[in-house]
Amino acid sequence: QGNAYGVFDTPDLLKQKYDNENQSLFSNLKYKTTISKNNELNFEINYSQYTQKAKDISQTISNIPGFSGEVSSNFKEESYGSKLELINTSIKNNQLLAGAKVKHSHTLKTQLLGYPNKSDIVSPDLERDIYSVYAKNNYLLTKDTNIDLGLRYDDYSDFGNNLSMDFGLVHILSDDISLKLKHAHSFRAPSWTELYGLNGDSNLDAEIADNTEFGFVYNKNSNTRFSLNTYYSKIKNYIERLNNQYSQNSELHLHGAEFDLYYSPFHYMEFDFLASYTDSEYENGRGVDGITKFLTTASLIYTSENGLIYGTTLRYKNTKEMDNKVIFDQSISYNYKELSIQLVGKNLFNSDIVYYDTYHNKNNPIKDAQRVVLINTSWVF
Repeated sequence: QGNAYGVFDTPDLLKQKYDNENQSLFSNLKYKTTISKNNELNFEINYSQYTQKAKDISQTISNIPGFSGEVSSNFKEESYGSKLELINTSIKNNQLLAGAKVKHSHTLKTQLLGYPNKSDIVSPDLERDIYSVYAKNNYLLTKDTNIDLGLRYDDYSDFGNNLSMDFGLVHILSDDISLKLKHAHSFRAPSWTELYGLNGDSNLDAEIADNTEFGFVYNKNSNTRFSLNTYYSKIKNYIERLNNQYSQNSELHLHGAEFDLYYSPFHYMEFDFLASYTDSEYENGRGVDGITKFLTTASLIYTSENGLIYGTTLRYKNTKEMDNKVIFDQSISYNYKELSIQLVGKNLFNSDIVYYDTYHNKNNPIKDAQRVVLINTSWVF
């Protein structure tokens, strides 16, 4: 729910009083070892915690007798899990990855104050256990053709299970050009907010997605590369908030293209340009709010002699739901042996980025987060 106005799925139309505090904590520990000539073992454990405190005045329910319109919430959830993967290369020209993953999530706080006849932002004491097993096989069919096959089974303790699969093919057409084709069948279980939130529906089904991609990559040399990728996606049982209620009334269709150009004129300088176009609509022809139609990103990475790495990024966004904006990001990184420290400034010039949707027009828009400063650190041991 990031920087959205309102308390979760209750839109704040008046915007007379709103605060939104988000805190995230994520930790991850990985271990990798070679157990034999053709077998590698990877193990990973992780922990995360998310907190959101929100406050607003909601016009949508202020017509209820005895309700002042001021709503506040305090939500917190935590998750922890583990993953085990075995990579086998005993068969010539073949790599097989088999893995298993377990994740547990539960709510710690669901407090809601000021809302009529409700004391929790979602149902209290929610828990979700996800058990997954998966396999991915990469096979070099000929010296020019590579095939990927993947299969995954997920079981949700509070929702159900699903089988997903994907297929990929890469063919080297010449020394410079390669073609790729990929198809994936996947699913997404509804979130707790969609199932048990203020305007949720516990009868929602999982979203089922089919995605097909086709593209090519041109490698002139190690310093110059560009690619073009096209895609088409169809999402059945798409979950949307319509008339302030989560529902599944339509199928979503998306198609688009992505162009990427990479150029490195010197060993200490890299330039990357990415442009994408996305067209989206429901099967009945109705447009979709909140999806960027045109997105362009240009980035420059410069490594100085003293080891500092400077990253500069310009982003341009355009869609009917927001004003056209250019956003400037800057990062400074330093690596010392296995330690990495990065300072990131997003939207450094504090551009006033606004969006429009069903509830917000040009006279009453949503304002995105402005300048954000982050510090990232990592240590590999």
